[in-house]
Amino acid sequence: MTMRLLWVGLAAVALSACAVVPPPIAYSEPPALVPVGPGVEVVPGQPYEVFYADGWYWTRYRDHWFRSRDWRGHWGRVEEGFVPRPVTRLPRGHYRYWVGSPRAFGRRPVVPRRAVPARRRIERR
Repeated sequence: MTMRLLWVGLAAVALSACAVVPPPIAYSEPPALVPVGPGVEVVPGQPYEVFYADGWYWTRYRDHWFRSRDWRGHWGRVEEGFVPRPVTRLPRGHYRYWVGSPRAFGRRPVVPRRAVPARRRIERR
């Protein structure tokens, strides 16, 4: 009985060591994006390289590629062949904590618009 428990415990440790954990990246609001190449934008000033291309957020985390449609997280692992080529060709690690030129490729940083309440006029008496 103890030998069976030992094997079950070893199998559980081996499986947990092989599991690919998604990156702990999520934003509370849509992040600003700065163009870094044709069709590729990066979230500036972050400890992880988060790219936006083809309608997806992309990141390389622990030697695996992940993608998400949503800036709130929900990352899914993908094989490198599914990552857009312009993203895989970018130099690895170059865009960590990147600030870069906000006018790269002739564009300013893109900050997604959100509904802003209209200012109310205050009348003084």
